[in-house]
Amino acid sequence: MIKPARASSSGKSQIFQLKNHKELSEVQYHPGGGVHEGSYYKFTYKNKTEVKVIDPTTYNPRTPKKGSIFFNTQGQKIRYENRQWVLDD
Repeated sequence: MIKPARASSSGKSQIFQLKNHKELSEVQYHPGGGVHEGSYYKFTYKNKTEVKVIDPTTYNPRTPKKGSIFFNTQGQKIRYENRQWVLDD
């Protein structure tokens, strides 16, 4: 089921609610151009954990939500530290 974007957002994202998935509640794709600049995919788990797949050369995190987990487009776990993206050990 497609969920409408929040009124406070750019309105560009496509949010898909997953009805019968054991772990995921939503999958979102944003084409970029909003406050984060670059495009991203976001997976929201039922326990409220958020996982984002981003291009660190274009994605501006502003203030990353505490507990969010980030991966680059090569599948490597990354984190935002000292105003830059670094590989997470």
